[in-house]
Amino acid sequence: MRIHRFRVGIIKSVCASCIIVLSVACMLNSLPIAYAAINEYEGKEAAYRYCEEQFGYAKNELEIYAFTPRQSGGWNFGVKALEPDGTMKEIIRGEMDENGQLSNLEIRGDIAPFEQLLEDYVRSQRNHEAMYNFKQKWEERLSQLPHEEIVKLDKQSSFPFSQFVRHDVRLPSDIDIPYEVAKKKSEEAILSMSGWTQDMLDHIRISLEVYHVPDGSDRSVYQFIYRVASAVVQVEAIISGVDNNSAYVRLEKAEKNLFGQATPWNINVRIDAKTGEQIGDIFIDTPPTKYTDLDFILWKWDGTP
Repeated sequence: MRIHRFRVGIIKSVCASCIIVLSVACMLNSLPIAYAAINEYEGKEAAYRYCEEQFGYAKNELEIYAFTPRQSGGWNFGVKALEPDGTMKEIIRGEMDENGQLSNLEIRGDIAPFEQLLEDYVRSQRNHEAMYNFKQKWEERLSQLPHEEIVKLDKQSSFPFSQFVRHDVRLPSDIDIPYEVAKKKSEEAILSMSGWTQDMLDHIRISLEVYHVPDGSDRSVYQFIYRVASAVVQVEAIISGVDNNSAYVRLEKAEKNLFGQATPWNINVRIDAKTGEQIGDIFIDTPPTKYTDLDFILWKWDGTP
């Protein structure tokens, strides 16, 4: 597969980017839950209630993304206020003591389009149907922004978002092979590479998947971007607000034993949506990484089977 040159930013981690967006409100410690007198469920319900009372949001317009015990007892929390379509609108941060009494609550307004877009992307990237909806949503939103705002957005991100929302992303048709078949084909293609074992395959996860028509082609493909499991687990923890540090540590240790210094950052596989055949070469990006997830989607197909 020939890589056509275009400007890309070098990004070390999607995870690091989404932490910037989602941890704005976090001054969070990772202490055992036993330190807090009010339990986690009660604390979360109180956090929702305070946001409703102070800022007028209904509970279904709020989403807790961070909730951790404080060393002195009680909880720190971060809450996203959402627009009707689920887009992040504002970030609320707060603290409560061990009895659930509010000690601090503040809201951060004026969330930039870039932050909204990045949060939506990170939430959607592991499902091809969600990525289609993401593309449709942001294609409309960006069309309503002044050109200078889009230029600013592109400068803020290492990801070529504005290119992606103009890209030919679709949903599979009735004559395509099923998604699960395409996913299995991609796994078989990875296993067929020299040196790869089932244990290695078991320690990578889909970081991004898109059904689309590559630039320069008229053939629709299922495209899968894999990453080591620990990186994907870390992203999912940020999105869900669930602490899975122990799983991350366990996976990272196993990955270092398996891959050593050649730990793959991105593994790119394209599968023909009609025939199930692998299209082009599998590209593995190892540190120092050169490409973002979306760069792989935007690579122009050079005609190689």
